[in-house]
Amino acid sequence: MISEAIQQTLATIIPNTYMSMGDEEIITPYATHRETGVPNYGKAGILGYTYQVEVLIVDDTPDKVEQLLQSVKNALRELEGTTVCGTGIELVIWEDDEPDFDIESQMYTSVSTFTIDTSNR
Repeated sequence: MISEAIQQTLATIIPNTYMSMGDEEIITPYATHRETGVPNYGKAGILGYTYQVEVLIVDDTPDKVEQLLQSVKNALRELEGTTVCGTGIELVIWEDDEPDFDIESQMYTSVSTFTIDTSNR
């Protein structure tokens, strides 16, 4: 599944990586990710899936968030043309970053969005 492939990839960069939500007591830096997929249909049925992927990176310094963000982008791009956790990853497109500062937690964040096409779930 794409979730496991992304989890495995991100955890090598940011050990505190979680699917969807993390624990409130997490030590920074940490990341969360979520994926929403739709099947791609052809005459023979489902040909693959297109996923919208969001990766949230959190740390107490903006420089560290930016450094981790670049590493995550590179690692996800390198998945293109590979099979990870049984998922054939055909295409990885970075879409956007949304950096932010959360006043309440005093943490810097960045949400990055990607489109990932796979040959299977």
